[in-house]
Amino acid sequence: METVALVEVLQQGGILLVVLLGMGIVAVGTFFERWFFYRRESFNVGEFLKGVVTLVRKQHFAEALDRCDEAHGPAVQIVRAALEYRRLPRSELRQLLHEVATLQLPRLERHLFLLSVIATVSPLLGLLGTVLGMMDTFGTMEAARGSATSATLAGGVWEALLSSAAGLSVGIIATAAHHVLLAHVRQFCAEMSRASIEMLQAFVADGDLLAEHYPQEETPVLQQTPAEANKNL
Repeated sequence: METVALVEVLQQGGILLVVLLGMGIVAVGTFFERWFFYRRESFNVGEFLKGVVTLVRKQHFAEALDRCDEAHGPAVQIVRAALEYRRLPRSELRQLLHEVATLQLPRLERHLFLLSVIATVSPLLGLLGTVLGMMDTFGTMEAARGSATSATLAGGVWEALLSSAAGLSVGIIATAAHHVLLAHVRQFCAEMSRASIEMLQAFVADGDLLAEHYPQEETPVLQQTPAEANKNL
C-alpha cells in the first residue's frame, strides 16, 4: 500500500518531484559515505603526538616512524613528512608540511561540493515545480472558461505544493549534512596544524633543528615537493 501511495504521489508531483527524490537519495548516500570515512580517519591525535614527540626528543626517529605506520589519518601524514625530511631548514620544512596538508584537503573534501550543489539547487527546483503547477492550474481555468471544478484544479495545486515541500525538504537535509561534514573537515585541518606546530617545536633544540646536531643519520633527500609531484602526475 505504501509503495502504491508513493507512486501516486510521484505521478501527481510530476517529473520534478522524481528529480528531487533522486537528489535527496544522493544527498543521504553522500552524507553516510563521508560520515563513515571520517569515522575511520578519526583517532586520538593528542595521544599520538605526545608519544611521537617523546620519541623525537630522545632521537628515536625510527621508532617514531613505526608509530606512523600503526596510525592513520591526515595528521599522521604531517608527522611522517616532518620525520622523513627533518634535515631541511626550518622555513623549508614548515613550507613542506603546509604543502602536505594542502594535498590532504581534496581527499577530505571529496563529494562535499555535490552536497553544496544539491542544497542550493533543490529549493529552486521546488519553486520551479510550484510555478509550473500554478501555470497548469490557471491554464485549466482558462480552457474551462470559468466552469472548471475544484477537482479539476486540484491537480495543478497539488503538484505545486508537492514540489515546494520536496524542494525545501531536500534542501534542508543537504544543507544540514554539508555543515556537519564540513565541521569534520575543519577538525582534521586543526589536527594537521597542531601536528605541524608540535613537530616543528620538537625538532628545536637551542634554536636549531635536532637533525643538524646529528648529521650521521640518513634521511630522504627531497627531490621535489609533494605539490610539484602531484602536478607531474
